[in-house]
Amino acid sequence: MNNKNRYIPIKLFVSYSILVALFIGLGWFLYSESGIFTNTENKIAKENSKILKVSNLLSNVYKTESLARKTIQSNSDKDFRDYVFKTDSLKSDIDSLKLLVTTPYQITLLDSVKLLLSKKTQNIKQLKALKNKTNEEIPVKNTIEESP
Repeated sequence: MNNKNRYIPIKLFVSYSILVALFIGLGWFLYSESGIFTNTENKIAKENSKILKVSNLLSNVYKTESLARKTIQSNSDKDFRDYVFKTDSLKSDIDSLKLLVTTPYQITLLDSVKLLLSKKTQNIKQLKALKNKTNEEIPVKNTIEESP
């Protein structure tokens, strides 16, 4: 009987030791898995950030296009300044997006968009100058036609 009572604390100690070892092993496993999960979540967040930036960029392209049409139609200096400001903002957005993209092809596409925006700004400036020149010549033509 005394021999049986001696084995109970040893069995209890061994079972608690195994339980602690399992707990430590489980904790280590969960910790390592959380690192993998965190890395995966960070990659997904980065991709979502890219998608959001591209979406905002496309929205700003449409807004800039709208301002371009308004500038051409109104021939206002204020509208032209707003257009130039929005275009500069769009170019900086493109530069920030270039930091996120990974392939040279995407970077080339973004550079092409920036180049086209610059050309469009120059074209609008030339159209504005041409429209001003035409508006100045109309009264002269009218005066010449009215004189006998």
